[in-house]
Amino acid sequence: MSVRIVVDSTADVTDEIRAKLSVVPLTVHFGEQEYVDGITINHKQFYEMLVETDVLPTTSQPSPEAFAQVFRQAQEAGEQVVALTVSSKLSGTCQSAMIAAADFPDSVWVVDTKTVAIGCGILAELAVRLKEEGLSAEEIVARLEEERNKSFDNFGALSFDSAPFVIRDTFISQIAGI
Repeated sequence: MSVRIVVDSTADVTDEIRAKLSVVPLTVHFGEQEYVDGITINHKQFYEMLVETDVLPTTSQPSPEAFAQVFRQAQEAGEQVVALTVSSKLSGTCQSAMIAAADFPDSVWVVDTKTVAIGCGILAELAVRLKEEGLSAEEIVARLEEERNKSFDNFGALSFDSAPFVIRDTFISQIAGI
């Protein structure tokens, strides 16, 4: 059975890799302004707004239904799903994906990347490569979890578990309210 790789919009990947993924967007708020990540605001615009305004952005996780829509599309196409999400310690996005996945037993697997941005992107790129090598969804999940645990624990800069200082003194702390 074919596998669809799904990520949330926090995954930092190249355009080439993004074209091979299904992306579920988060909502970004700058004060009263609301944007759909990757749709009504891109990364360049986001960083420009960070510089131009004194207002720090906040995000809202996708709803379980947003994930369920993508999962249904995959099911209708005869595909299994491996969904990678931003760290559950930073966002409720993983929980939304897991709630949606409960309606798709044995066809949707959710991986908490335990990281964000580049770290999530590294795992997404690995998932695409493993899919292209013909691995099953279960095999992809096992390899992703193995690599996540091995790589991100050894190189703590990518893991919120092993690098709490990244959260403490940065703009991430203000978003997460930590």
